[in-house]
Amino acid sequence: MGSSLNKGHRLAQSLLPYRARRDVVILSIAPQSFAIAEGVAEVLAVPFDIFLVHEIGVPDRENVIAGAVARGAYVPYGKALTSAGISLSAFVDAANIEEERIATLEMHYRGSRAALGLTGTTVILVDDGASSERELLTAMTAIRRHGINGIIVVAPRESIPQPERG
Repeated sequence: MGSSLNKGHRLAQSLLPYRARRDVVILSIAPQSFAIAEGVAEVLAVPFDIFLVHEIGVPDRENVIAGAVARGAYVPYGKALTSAGISLSAFVDAANIEEERIATLEMHYRGSRAALGLTGTTVILVDDGASSERELLTAMTAIRRHGINGIIVVAPRESIPQPERG
């Protein structure tokens, strides 16, 4: 955890204009990025919370993802649903179950703290570089539904695959 916390401290250096602002919150969308987000929040002296996003797989099709879900939003991946023969209503049923699971996990990770209110805030969404583009888009869709002023997505540079130079 120490090195992830340090990654967060380093990442926060590029976000110093947001330090100690009352309208800024830090969110993490995956357990793997919690320590990084916590490090950013420490340096910026702003609140930190979790906002989990899970992809929903297609039963019996190991590498096919039907969509993603987060608190307050789900995003079906139309082509995957069509190719797997899954109806939108079946996806919504699965998404509702997964959203309940996410709520339980968020309560587990958060402990006795209530979820942060997001209305009117600028959200700095911290990722570890491992989330898919679809997961990030689902998170942003869900977060925007909470009446935020803006969203900034960040990840430590060393976590993002760099192109090889040849």
